[in-house]
Amino acid sequence: MARALRTRATYFIRRVRLGQPESEGAGHQEGFLPGQQGNNGPSLRHSQRRASACGLFTAGHGIFWFAGSAILGLLYSAALPALIGFSVLCELAAIPLFLLVRRRIRAARTA
Repeated sequence: MARALRTRATYFIRRVRLGQPESEGAGHQEGFLPGQQGNNGPSLRHSQRRASACGLFTAGHGIFWFAGSAILGLLYSAALPALIGFSVLCELAAIPLFLLVRRRIRAARTA
């Protein structure tokens, strides 16, 4: 396993040095969106509404991904500790949102 990790790290470092960024981050949508389409509630059964919902999700995801990347890039050029602090703050701020969503999902299942 250690060899696999070293190989993966070496591959990533070589690609970054050559100016070829990793594109695995955006690839997660390829499995997520089709998997969720069959799991939608009754209000998203129609194909036009489902397409609109997926389009809105993808648009919002892309906009916020770009905004976050721009902020992180600015913080990286300004001060690395600021970048780390901002990242940790965003992760901690997400916890209450996850708990709220979990509570709403459980309430919807029991109702």
